[in-house]
Amino acid sequence: MEKFPTFSDDLKCELKWLEDNKNSKEEKISGIKQQKFLLFYNLFLNTLEEKGNFEGLCAWKNGPVYTQVHAAVKHHYTIGEIIKSIKKPIIIDDVLAKISKFIVEVLSDEEVSEITHEFDFWKTIINEENSEITKEDITLEDKEKIKKIMDSYDLDFILKHKVYRGENCVFFIENEKYEYVVENLSDELNKISNNIPIKLILEDENIKEKINMNKICIEGEI
Repeated sequence: MEKFPTFSDDLKCELKWLEDNKNSKEEKISGIKQQKFLLFYNLFLNTLEEKGNFEGLCAWKNGPVYTQVHAAVKHHYTIGEIIKSIKKPIIIDDVLAKISKFIVEVLSDEEVSEITHEFDFWKTIINEENSEITKEDITLEDKEKIKKIMDSYDLDFILKHKVYRGENCVFFIENEKYEYVVENLSDELNKISNNIPIKLILEDENIKEKINMNKICIEGEI
């Protein structure tokens, strides 16, 4: 087997948090979801606390990618194998992590790509020979856009709901009802998602980011 791709314990611990907080035990987290989560979590952390880990983050065609994490997934290393290599555990900001997880589950891959293409740190670096993105490449305008993404949903709503993605629709399900609904009503949800006309659109005249998403919130008695 090829040499294990090396990257910081920060990123490994963030991946561990994502694995530990799956919506269900059966859920398999894709490499794309891992990348989206790492990107938004570290952008949020940098915007609020001037922290964040951008080690190995490069501007690729479809958006920023943590290249060493990508290499590990490409070579079929599992999250479990990656977690075992953690030498010094770090504390994850649980609230920011939950916001990041919620948003990357709501946004499609295409929407994430479209949003990241509007950031200065991507537009500037993508045309350079060295595509590596550093903290210094993130502009004040980028931080303003990142803050708007964070504020797309109410924090209390995020903490009380999990996301289930149907064919053409995203369902927000109360935490305590999620397992029952997904196990017993997934066929019905998918039928609804093919026909629901509801759309939630978030936009601002000063920001090009837009979330076009069919949305249903499942609450109350089942």
